[in-house]
Amino acid sequence: MKIRLLYFGIISEVMGENTQTLDVKEQTNVAQLLDELKSKHPALKNHKFTIAVNKKISEHETILNNEDEMALLPPFSGG
Repeated sequence: MKIRLLYFGIISEVMGENTQTLDVKEQTNVAQLLDELKSKHPALKNHKFTIAVNKKISEHETILNNEDEMALLPPFSGG
């Protein structure tokens, strides 16, 4: 199944892009995908970020579905 992955700010600097499409197994949850990303990009372990799935803040137990969009959101402030 395919997941669209988005990231912004410092996270995009770590990942080297702003978006990518990943092939993942059925029943993959957010935590499993994060573990995979951190093994490929160890510098992610040094950054804090929030996860959103389909534009809603999500927990690590959230199961991903085909064509879902998952975003890694670094801390930000408004003003």
